[in-house]
Amino acid sequence: ARMLASRSTARPTFAAARRTDADRPSSSHAAVKPRRIQPPRATKGAIVMPTFDPSSQSSYPATAVTHVAFDVDVDFDEKVISGTATASVKVQSESSTLVLDTRDLHIERVQLDGADLTFSIGETHPVMGAPLVIELGKQMEKDASFDVVITYRTSPSSSAVQWLRPEQTAGGKHPYLFTQCQAIHARSLFPCQDTPGAKMTYSAKVTAPNPLTALMSAIPIGEPADAGEGKSSFEFKQDVPIPPYLLALAVGNVEAVEIGPRSKVWSEPEMVQAGAFEFSETEDFLKAAEQVAGPYVWGRYDLLLLPPSFPYGGMENPCLTFVTPTLLAGDRSQAHVVAHEIAHSWSGNLVTNKTWEHFWLNEGFTVFIERKIMNKMYGKSVFDFNAIGGLMELKETVARLGTNHPHTVLKPELAGGVDPDDVFSKVPYEKGFAFLVYLEHMTRGNGDGPEHADAANGTPEFAEFLIEHFQRHQYATVESDDFKAAYTARFPEASAQVDWDAWLTKPGMPPVDIGQYYDGGSSEASAGLARKWHLCDVLGMGGEGTRPEGASADDIKDFSSMQVDHFLLSLIEYRGGSHALSVSVVKSLDELYKLSESKNSEIRCKWLQLRLAAGDAGAFKPARDMLRSQGRMKFLRPLYRSLSKSKAEGGKKFAEETFSGARNMYHPIAEKMVAADLGM
Repeated sequence: ARMLASRSTARPTFAAARRTDADRPSSSHAAVKPRRIQPPRATKGAIVMPTFDPSSQSSYPATAVTHVAFDVDVDFDEKVISGTATASVKVQSESSTLVLDTRDLHIERVQLDGADLTFSIGETHPVMGAPLVIELGKQMEKDASFDVVITYRTSPSSSAVQWLRPEQTAGGKHPYLFTQCQAIHARSLFPCQDTPGAKMTYSAKVTAPNPLTALMSAIPIGEPADAGEGKSSFEFKQDVPIPPYLLALAVGNVEAVEIGPRSKVWSEPEMVQAGAFEFSETEDFLKAAEQVAGPYVWGRYDLLLLPPSFPYGGMENPCLTFVTPTLLAGDRSQAHVVAHEIAHSWSGNLVTNKTWEHFWLNEGFTVFIERKIMNKMYGKSVFDFNAIGGLMELKETVARLGTNHPHTVLKPELAGGVDPDDVFSKVPYEKGFAFLVYLEHMTRGNGDGPEHADAANGTPEFAEFLIEHFQRHQYATVESDDFKAAYTARFPEASAQVDWDAWLTKPGMPPVDIGQYYDGGSSEASAGLARKWHLCDVLGMGGEGTRPEGASADDIKDFSSMQVDHFLLSLIEYRGGSHALSVSVVKSLDELYKLSESKNSEIRCKWLQLRLAAGDAGAFKPARDMLRSQGRMKFLRPLYRSLSKSKAEGGKKFAEETFSGARNMYHPIAEKMVAADLGM
């Protein structure tokens, strides 16, 4: 979720994406201290802290779940999903127990070969939930396999599921649900080994009330069947192993429009045509991605355009990417979010970080592939423009968190009960991307200087190495040392010059000035205009009519929406939080450029941030309108924080009142993060 810039319909040279959607790690990530929570005490039926993954209490890899078969019913009245999950288990070390992660699940029964098994729920950990400890009745030998059938139901408060009332949907007539399991929320959807390392295949039968349609991160099998009592059942199959966080379910009044030979857009009828128009370039992105990363193994690449409360810009659920309606700009200016989610089909989905401590291997690689896709489709200037924007956002994140903050480390430590949600930021995305740009540049053999730099086109040797990386580790997981070893074996001379420890374990900005590898020409116009406005009001005391000499509406007449976005981002960076623009200068900006009239969500959010920082009380209402109309964390968090810190009187109270009135429409993850930002 994860940043979004735009390109005009006319497609100027650099009018394309700066970043798809990494607002999962929003640039508005709160500068919070790491939450280290004491491990749960060992109790009867519980376990001590795990050794494989600090974010999971499961018994993986000693006993590994390799497949799950679901047969579940969706109950909108009770807001629960109930049924059975049959887990196929491979014993990799002798064991008499199977331990699964759970949170807010009711476990009714566990069976093996038709016989009931003894099970217990361990003590609840505030971050990781409670372990489900299943006594297998005997010592299972290494390489043994067995199936356990778990009868369970979710809780209405499941952090993975959002239940929407009809009035919260576009159609207003039917309820809707969707899930979001990243990072460790799958355990509140079904009992599982909720660690990225525990990859599994799955099949599912989902029963839902008519006339709703069920969709999953899998291939649909056959047609819906009549299940009686006004319900239909839907079947799915996912034969490519996935980590539990990529299991996804949505149920709503949706229909589909074909947009390519292997792609559909699903949405409520009221939005589906708009989605089909916005994402019509999906097949072009897929073909470009295959040139960069290798064959696409997932069969289908469909998109589900969700209701506005979806907390991210996009989520890379296999076969069915979830996307937010805030991308519907009407001019395809934000549709490149698909490039990022498509890139995840290789980095994250096909090859997955072993634990969340190595999240940069998911997201840094994905941003790298995404921008290589954009280079193939739109050229080097687009790559450089996007890379420069990403570097600006990384600087903003590091400045806000603090240069020594542990969350600015590329490979953070999560031991001791640190919530992975708290650690997500731009760092794994943009610092990870910068590291890969640097590693590729070093394969040129010219040292780390800018000589012959061409980050967009890179080197043939590194391009081959990237494809080999995905082929070598496909269907499996990696950690940072695996990647370091492979790079060192392929490029020993380059690796010897890399300070791996500084890149991976030291906080702050990258140890190398990565900006020297980009051509700033494509961003000169927007950055230069921001500089002029900054200099005309350096102290934030400009009076009525203050503006740069010669400023006029023509300044941005030929700008793409991406350039306007970059202009505002540059202004935010110039002000640095120390001296906001004056209200008079903000009003001059709006008089000339009509920024308040923009329908582009990226532009609206940044413009409101500038107005609120200036103390413009007139921005309160439009900020509240935006906060009430969508639930995307990329916009929620910076706007709430800007409201709370606004120089205008009553900003903090207005932010808290707005959140209190709107929090029930937000996804549980978004609600949790905003509440933390506001101290509520």
